[in-house]
Parts: sequence; C-alpha cells; structure tokens
Amino acid sequence: VVAVNVVGFMDEANVDATKIQIKKMEQALQMYASKHRGKFPSTSEGLAAAKKYFPESEVPVDAWGNPYQYFSPGTHGENQYEIISLGKDGKEG
Repeated sequence: VVAVNVVGFMDEANVDATKIQIKKMEQALQMYASKHRGKFPSTSEGLAAAKKYFPESEVPVDAWGNPYQYFSPGTHGENQYEIISLGKDGKEG
C-alpha cells in the first residue's frame, strides 16, 4: 500500500513540476517575442529558436524526460502558441 501511495505521489509531483516548467518556458517565449517584434518562434523553428532565453540556454524536457511539443500558431482556439507535454507514457492522448 505504501508503494502505491509513493508512486501516485511521484506522478503528481511530476505533473506539478512540468506545469511549473511550462510557465517558465512561457516567460522565456514572452522575452523572445519582445525581442522579435511580438512574434513567437514558428512551429518549424521550435523551442530551440528561443533557447537562449531558457535557463542554462537549453530547451528543457518534461519531468519524464520527454521533449515538449510546440506549435505556433496554436492548434486549439486562438492561442499564439502551445506547449504540450506528452506525459508519463510519452504518447499523445
């Protein structure tokens, strides 16, 4: 029973850590846009175009070690961009 609780806690901690990291990446993308006349990197340019604004000038991976998915313009609604983590299993959906 203890192991199940620990595993559940770790999954929750990874979700929280990933959400925090996405917020930091959003701040970095805002800095990028402020230096590029309000434009965000395109999907083809990806997050690597803004890596100098990320901590340690590296594009981060999510808490499970998977790369983030980045789309600009966003694929849902009228978002200028989207950053998506594929989560624990690394698969869409």
